[in-house]
This record gives sequence, structure tokens and C-alpha cells, in this order.
Amino acid sequence: MKTLTTLFSVRSPGMARKNKRLQLLICVTLIFGICQMINSKWNFLNLRNYLDQPITVHEEKTHRRQDDKTRYHGYPLASKSSIHPDLRIIVVVYNRPHSLERLLNSLNEANYFKDKVQLDVWIDRSKKDGSIHYGTYYTASQFRFLHGGYKIHNHTQHVGIYGQWIGTWNPAPESSEIAVILEDDLTVSKHFYRWLKNVHKKYDGRTDVAGYALQGRSIKHGGAAGNLRGPDNDVCFLYPILGTWGFSPHRESWRHFVEWYQTASRDPTFQPLVPGILPTQWWQVFQKQGKVDGMWSMWHIYHAWNNKLWTLYPNLPDSRGLTISWREAGLHYKGGNSPADPLLQEWEPAYNDLPGTPAKLDVNGKVISVKIR
Repeated sequence: MKTLTTLFSVRSPGMARKNKRLQLLICVTLIFGICQMINSKWNFLNLRNYLDQPITVHEEKTHRRQDDKTRYHGYPLASKSSIHPDLRIIVVVYNRPHSLERLLNSLNEANYFKDKVQLDVWIDRSKKDGSIHYGTYYTASQFRFLHGGYKIHNHTQHVGIYGQWIGTWNPAPESSEIAVILEDDLTVSKHFYRWLKNVHKKYDGRTDVAGYALQGRSIKHGGAAGNLRGPDNDVCFLYPILGTWGFSPHRESWRHFVEWYQTASRDPTFQPLVPGILPTQWWQVFQKQGKVDGMWSMWHIYHAWNNKLWTLYPNLPDSRGLTISWREAGLHYKGGNSPADPLLQEWEPAYNDLPGTPAKLDVNGKVISVKIR
């Protein structure tokens, strides 16, 4: 035994050289790692951005009080902000950093007429383990908004698409801000804010408006063939169902909707079903599959139907939109799609000519009342 111990305790010259090389490798690795944590020309990985997250996965588990199987019921809501911009842009995202980057870049290219703008990015947490997607957070943290305030909000629990839409805009009573909610797989036209300024100024005084869609193309939700289009030469029209490829809520209508949802969603016997439309059929299919938590819009559709509210849609040439959707892989698409419609590139003076009362279309795209100047 002594002989064996002596044998293994003796270090050969070859082993000594290996140990020196190992020590040198460890030193180089440590120095490289330190360089990635400080501002230096050798900082290639920006590791500090990953460590600076305000809420870690471990902390998230102490914050969560909601069973993942329980639908979001309207709580928590975003805190009422002391900042009252002219425009608040709300971007909702989960785990698509490349989509987020594309949308944020298009927002930087838009025209805001030197108005006060606040851009809020809301990142949802994983339903499985409560984590924030690092690539998405990193993309958001590296972005620089050129036109106003910018803030990243990490949800303190998984809220799903319901919480992303219903819980992220909670304007103070004294605020007159315009808000627009954008999912991450969109691109905006550089003219989107000009359109929103015009339509809010023209129609916010109406009590029958739910909000303002930005998309240029939509299906007919009653099941009729073809895309939804208003009368020729009309730049906009009213339609019973919201558009989710960029939606700007009417402030009072949205407040009433959220308050109603907070109560209605807690009734286990209530189903937000509207007769004669495709979304009701989709809801019933999703219900059998246990997937209704991906269809928050059904609640808004029901509320608008029950309160006789309308969404204003653009009706521009060639179905050009103020947004386009890339229909990427997520809750509603499998991915691999091209944009659904062309994006508005040039603003024409005729787009300022908004009627006093726009034409109204039913769920099959039939004109039920013409515009009034």
C-alpha cells in the first residue's frame, strides 16, 4: 500500500506541465469572464444584461399566487401611471425576440409629430416555471426608443394572452392619452399615429365606439366569403367586432369592458357566446380542447354585441393597413406565413376626410347604413 501511495504522489515532469497549462487556462477563462461583466472593448457577450433582470425565476415563484389553470380575471391591472403622454404604445410579448425587434424598429421609424410618447413593453412569464424568456428580455433591454419614454415591464406572474391584453392599460381618470395595444408579430406603418390622432379626435365623443382597428384586411366574422371591405371611396367604416392586429381602445368603452370582465369572468356558468358568428364556433371547439384561455377576444366581442358597440376600421385602397401581421407561430398560427396585407407607405390628403358618421357593416360585410357627412 505504501508503495502505491508513493507511486501516485510522485509528479512526473509531464504532469507538472499539464498542471501549469490547466492553471493558465483557468486564469484566461476568469479574465475573459470578468471582461464580459464590465464595460470594455473585450465585452462580447454582455452577460450583465442577463443578470440585471429585476425579477428572477426564483423570486417569481414567491410572487405567484395564481394557479396556472385559473383564467386571468382582470387582476392585477397595471398601476395607474403618473405619466400622461399623448400616445401610449403597449407591446405585449412572450418568447419571440426577433418578432419583437422587428416591431420595435418599425415603431422607431414612425412619425409622432413631436408629441409626448410612452412605449411600454410587457413580457409575460412562462406558464410552466414562471421564467422570463432571456432572449426576449435581452432584445427589449438593448432597444433604444428615439421618440419618448421607454419602459420594460416583466409581469410578476404568468398572465397569458388575457392578462397581456386586459391588464396592461389602466389610464388615470385625468389622463386623455391615446393607447394602442400591439402583439409582437406586427409591423406598423410610419403613418399609424397620424391615423389614430385623426380618428380619436373625430369619434371619441361617440358612446357607441369600442375602439379603432389598425389592420387593413379582415375576414367576415359571419362566415360570408371574401375579405371585409367598406363602400368604395369611404376611408373608414364601423363593424361590430374588434380587430386584434393593432387595436386602440376607446377610453370609456374599455374601462367599462374591463370592469364588466372582472365580474363576468368569475361566473363559472357564463359563456360569452354571440349567435351567428364564427368566433362563437371557434370558442366552442376550443372549449372542448381546453384552449379557451387563448381567446380573450371572445369576451370583448360579447361585450360589444351586448352593448351595441362598434369598432372603426380603415378602408384604404388595396386594403392597405396601418399594421400588418406576420402570423408567426404562437397561440393562433403555426408559422411560416407571409404578411396578411400591404402596409400603408404614403399618406394621401383624402385620408383626412373622415365622415361625421361612418357607414356601418354587419358581420357578413353587408352595408346596413351609409356614411353621413
